[in-house]
Amino acid sequence: MPAETPLPSVMDRIKVQGRGSGALFGLRLQRHSFAFFCKQLEVLQPNHPTDAARLQAEFGSVRFIHLTREDKIEQAVSFVKAEQNGLWHKAPDGREIERLAPHSTPIFDAEAIETKHAEFLAADAAWRAWFDAQSIAPLTITYSALAANPRDILSQVLQDLGCPAQAAQNIEVPTARLADETSREWIKRFSELNRT
Repeated sequence: MPAETPLPSVMDRIKVQGRGSGALFGLRLQRHSFAFFCKQLEVLQPNHPTDAARLQAEFGSVRFIHLTREDKIEQAVSFVKAEQNGLWHKAPDGREIERLAPHSTPIFDAEAIETKHAEFLAADAAWRAWFDAQSIAPLTITYSALAANPRDILSQVLQDLGCPAQAAQNIEVPTARLADETSREWIKRFSELNRT
């Protein structure tokens, strides 16, 4: 959309994209862009006192799902490795789904991992603080549970949304984990460096 597109039109487009061909609207928000999103929402819904009230006024009944990764070292290693080698998502059969840069061999970088580790810890704390401040009890899903049992977790999400949970059993899981021996080696090295 052009930069001069009025904000209500932008939000209308978001709602169309987030609904697709279904009845439910879904919006994925990441912490680094959340403050900007809330400021835009405040412009659209100035008569409501809180973020939660503005979200409800804009989108109707809202349910929050908080996906979090318990092991922030694993998360930091995964992020730094993807940044370095350019591969962000692959299919279960090994095909690349999302590559943002040409392949390069990743090199252990403790400083980059530490930076991301601190960012991820701060982001998770900020989400928890925001949920508490807004009196929101999200459905919390951990990355490890999702990776281990994606269909079971999807069933849980569908049930939470009031949809038929059994529909999840027919879903093909579209992605595979990228963690490998390099990831495990980096996690071990970083953990050992930070033990002292």
